[in-house]
Amino acid sequence: MKNCQFTVIATLCALAFTIFNIPQASAQDNLGIGAAFGEAEVDQDKADATDSSFKLFLSFPHLDLACPTGAVFCGFEMGYIDFGSLPTDIVFIPAADSETSEAQALYVAIKTLGVSFSDKAGLHAKFGFAYSWADRTVVDGGITYSGTGETFDTLLGIGFQYALTREMNLHVNWESYIGVGGEATLESSTGFTSFESGGQDISLFEIGLSYRF
Repeated sequence: MKNCQFTVIATLCALAFTIFNIPQASAQDNLGIGAAFGEAEVDQDKADATDSSFKLFLSFPHLDLACPTGAVFCGFEMGYIDFGSLPTDIVFIPAADSETSEAQALYVAIKTLGVSFSDKAGLHAKFGFAYSWADRTVVDGGITYSGTGETFDTLLGIGFQYALTREMNLHVNWESYIGVGGEATLESSTGFTSFESGGQDISLFEIGLSYRF
């Protein structure tokens, strides 16, 4: 899995370098860096669950390459997300002592402005892909089952952005990640039993700030 993560990180870095060297629409539309905090929620059969989430991201707004003629706003965003620790919802063990899934992801997305309220504020839509992985642990009757899953996911989102200053922007986003972590084989600490665990659909509500250079 580490080799796959390294490949994804290297690909994102190469993409960032390429985008950064594309001529931009104006001098003020520069590279942005930001962070966001929020709440991740997983919708599962037993019960919904939430945990704190954290995101670091780079934004490349107003790129001529990404925008059709006349578009108000279009750009790229890429980053890292920690979804926190959420239940795994193992249906084969309906009453486990504990179930946790610590999920993370690297993503790249296209943002396009749908509604502009003013020169400073607007709503945007987001579509992209994520490479996610999840370390899952289930404890039942004194036996620990653990395993790691990884997959490529689809992400969809909507958000509000407001320019606090020329350089600083406020972001409020809702995003949905489908099948986070993918399939994983959880093996027991005794080594005699194992079972499969599927990916999770996680929704994310977050508030963040970005700085434009």
